[in-house]
Formats: sequence, C-alpha cells, structure tokens
Amino acid sequence: MPHMHIRSRLHHRRLQISLIDTRRNDGEVRQEHVASLGSVPPDPGVQDRLAFWTKVHPRLARLDNRLDPATRGRIMGELHELVPMVPLDAAVADKVNIAAGNVRQSAAMRDMFQETVDAKKAMVAKLERDIAEGEAHVAEMAAIVERDQDKLRRLEAGEDVPVLAISYAAVRAMLKRAGWTRSDINRAERMAELDKAGFEEYLAERRRRPPSDEKRRETRALNRFIARRRRAADGDGPDCA
Repeated sequence: MPHMHIRSRLHHRRLQISLIDTRRNDGEVRQEHVASLGSVPPDPGVQDRLAFWTKVHPRLARLDNRLDPATRGRIMGELHELVPMVPLDAAVADKVNIAAGNVRQSAAMRDMFQETVDAKKAMVAKLERDIAEGEAHVAEMAAIVERDQDKLRRLEAGEDVPVLAISYAAVRAMLKRAGWTRSDINRAERMAELDKAGFEEYLAERRRRPPSDEKRRETRALNRFIARRRRAADGDGPDCA
C-alpha cells in the first residue's frame, strides 16, 4: 500500500524537502520521488518560513490527483513540524521590521547623496565668489590699462603727462588681492628669471621628477634649479665641467 511522507536532506547548507511515495512491491520496499517542495536554511527565520509556505501550497495543489484529504492533512502536519508555519501577526511584525530597516537604509543613502550635493553646491558657491572677485580684478585692471594706454597715446602725440612706473610693492599687492599666495608670487618671480632655454631645461627636469602637490616644495625646487644654473654660469658648479 503506498505511503506518502516527507523527506529532508541537508545539501549545500540548505534543507531540501521532498515528497516521497513509499510502497512494497514483491516484498521489496521501493521509494518514488514525487515532488520537490522547496528548501530552507537549517534554522529558518520568519522570512524563510514565509517564503517556503508561499510556494508549498501551489505545489501541493498540483498533486491533488495523488493526495486524498487525509493524506494531504498528514503531509501538512509533517511539513509544519519541519518548517513551522508563521502566524499572521508574526508575519506582519516581521514585515514591519523589514520595512523599518528599508527606511533606515534608504534614508542613509539619501543623506549620503545629499551630503555630496551640498559639498558640490558649496564648491560651486565658492567658485562663483572667486569668479565675481576675479571679474572685479579684471575690471580694475582694465581701467588701469585704459588709463595707461591713454597716457601713452598722449605722450606719443607730444603731450607731457606724468608717468610713474608700477612699483614692485604695487604689483604684489594687486596679486594678493587677486588671491595669490606668497608662494605663488615667489614661484612666478623665479620663473620669470628663466630664459627660454632655462625654462625648457626646468620642464625636462620636472618631467623626470613629477611635481609635488605642495606649492612651497615646488617653489623650493625651482629655487634650487635656478641656483644651480647660476653657479654653472659663474663656473662654480658641477654643470660647468
């Protein structure tokens, strides 16, 4: 006489659950695999149990032609002992916990993206301020250029107008107002001392040794380079051999 029962086996860290039909044939006990009913972890949680029972009901329904009501009830009991059904209130509570976790996760992602946006907005705002300041400096220098050009035209026309050379202090003051640091100014002054050949030689040296991100260090490297060239030009250095 056939006998339907549940069999479970641990495979790849999952409990594989099957419906087996056992019967005696000519004195031998034979087992037939009827259907796979799903799998769960060895210690299934609420979500694992919910997922299992959601799929089990339609799978058993497809076997109605082989399961009478009594056998179906007994199989359901065996499955419940193996993978306990989840009461509705526990299922809802578990879903609430999952939903709350989703809210926390999505809110954290939202806040992370918002921080990135805020940082970029701050960068844009700073750039806009820098641009506005730069445009003000451009306008100031444009007025000075126009004034100096007017004086040049008048002088070339034979008119005697007062002219004062722009002082070193005035140049540095204008550069500082434009946001240049002392290191920026010193580096520009050192670079201005190089002729074309010296500039090309300096670039070749810096290609061999990648420049530093620190402006002061770059300025010191430029100073050392110029000092070496001066010693070589004076015949007092290794480059003059």
